[in-house]
Amino acid sequence: MAEPQSFGALLAKLRMARNLAQTRLAERADYDHSYISRLETGARSPSRDAVERLIRTLQSSQEEADALLEAAGYMPPSLHGVAAEPAPADRGGAPGGRERPPGAKEQSWRSEKTSRASTR
Repeated sequence: MAEPQSFGALLAKLRMARNLAQTRLAERADYDHSYISRLETGARSPSRDAVERLIRTLQSSQEEADALLEAAGYMPPSLHGVAAEPAPADRGGAPGGRERPPGAKEQSWRSEKTSRASTR
């Protein structure tokens, strides 16, 4: 599996693919050029609003937009419906994907798991 790119590396890649200098991207996005530089080097972390503004400025595809949001630590809109689905543990499975013993309640299963861990 490929290592995920940092936000800064991905931003630089997309900017360069569009033949834009940091200064030009900064002007178009209404940021100071030093902010773009700090984002690309990882010295600054962007807000979600900043990522969305850069996405619009770069006229990014949906795939690129999702990648930028994810690299910055934000959930892409295309995944919001996926996040609304219950996790396996919420559907009756145990944490870690294991099945609970028949008839066991979630709370007692967690208590039992905690008890086992503390006796080790």
